[in-house]
Amino acid sequence: GLLAQGFDILCLTISSRLSGAYSSASVAARETDEGRIAVVDSQTTCGGLWLLCKAARGLADAGLGLSDLALRVKELRPKAGIVFSVENMDALRRSGRLGVIPQSVGTLLNIRPILQCQNGSVASVGVARGLQDRVRQMLRRIPEKPVALMLHYLLPASTSEALRQAIEQKFQGVPLYTAIGGPVLGIHLGAGTIGVSWITE
Repeated sequence: GLLAQGFDILCLTISSRLSGAYSSASVAARETDEGRIAVVDSQTTCGGLWLLCKAARGLADAGLGLSDLALRVKELRPKAGIVFSVENMDALRRSGRLGVIPQSVGTLLNIRPILQCQNGSVASVGVARGLQDRVRQMLRRIPEKPVALMLHYLLPASTSEALRQAIEQKFQGVPLYTAIGGPVLGIHLGAGTIGVSWITE
């Protein structure tokens, strides 16, 4: 494996409050007993995790050693964020990943929840009526000076176009990446979910 080839390994996992991946990876790293694997809880998910990984890769390419790299990534965690909105709360309720979201948050009468990953958990930060209101509220949650953004969505893609256009207009010149959620996210969030992640300086 990578250890046998002489590599040190930084393992950056989905938030420990959303998955058991961090715990499992930590146990596996301790069992190697070599001190060449650093496991870091990203305290985020989806695009927030991807942007942290991208930042970590840049730091590694710049020559940071494993222990310094792990510390630096931990310092970057508060600079990464994600806000999203689902078409229906049923999938999230079934997943058990509601965090502190009130059970009364619903999706009736074209009202949709605005959700954010805060301190590693999913929390409700508001509700919106209609797509344009969802887009406006999500944009307001993005810090003023992001250095990179990621649009993520679950099919159908048409739901995400208004959010893409608003991001491109407000944050001209900021790199914008796009990711389509896979089947695991689909199970937990449901079709039509849209969101945006960011990382700041």
